[in-house]
Amino acid sequence: KQVESLKILCQFSFSSRNCLIGEIQDKRSEQDALLQRRDRENEEGGNLVAMLHSDLERMTTERKNLEHSHERMLKLFSEVVRVMFSSEDMISKQIEQCFEREEPGNTLDHGNNHSLVGT
Repeated sequence: KQVESLKILCQFSFSSRNCLIGEIQDKRSEQDALLQRRDRENEEGGNLVAMLHSDLERMTTERKNLEHSHERMLKLFSEVVRVMFSSEDMISKQIEQCFEREEPGNTLDHGNNHSLVGT
């Protein structure tokens, strides 16, 4: 009877051992899968950080280029406004001189009726 009890106990121990070995293998597989997943996520995180750094550098360069273009356009616009005012002033002076020449009794006229138009 004791031998049989020992056989049953051995069989139970053997089946428990096999069951525990199977659970250990399952847990190792889960652990390996989790480690691989963590490694992939870390790699993806590193890739995202690199992409963000690249985007930041590109945006910084574009901002500097836009600022430079803005400064050039502002200088150009200022020059256009300066030339426009200068031209208006010159046109006003020439119109004033035409009116002065055409006034009756003007001693500078001397009978000369030449206009600035067409000259």
